[in-house]
Amino acid sequence: MRITIELQRSRRERALSSALSWWESLRPDGWDLHEHLGAPDVNASTAHEKQLAVAVARAVEVGAL
Repeated sequence: MRITIELQRSRRERALSSALSWWESLRPDGWDLHEHLGAPDVNASTAHEKQLAVAVARAVEVGAL
């Protein structure tokens, strides 16, 4: 398979979209985005999940996601 710029962009977008969907799935019922940004690692289990949750939230805050 030939790796093209388009393929790289598509895979990047898919990865970012998946990370955002995963993070949103952790949001407790009744919480809005502002509350979730205040405690981005809520419902994350492991240290790695918490680290990823915080990274996704920071990206959301600055409009990168």
